[in-house]
Amino acid sequence: MLKERDKRLKRLDTQLVPRETPDRETLRLALEQRVAEWRDILRANSKQARMVLQQLIGPVTVHTTDDRPSWVASARPAGLLAGMVHGVASPTGFEPVF
Repeated sequence: MLKERDKRLKRLDTQLVPRETPDRETLRLALEQRVAEWRDILRANSKQARMVLQQLIGPVTVHTTDDRPSWVASARPAGLLAGMVHGVASPTGFEPVF
């Protein structure tokens, strides 16, 4: 039973090792392009701006203290990648037949 568990842990460890290192420069350029697109959308179309902001921040909570409103919202970093294609590859053993 212990040997089986060790084998399973080793198999999981090999699956967790990144297959390739991310290209940080490509990612940075893609995010800068996304920011530029969002900036244009935010300035041009309020409906689309609302959709973009919903991807970037969580629900907004408004508090009133001393007759002054303040608001709190949590950031959604994953929203920066919404709509982007992530490393797409066929699973092992799946090759198209032509």
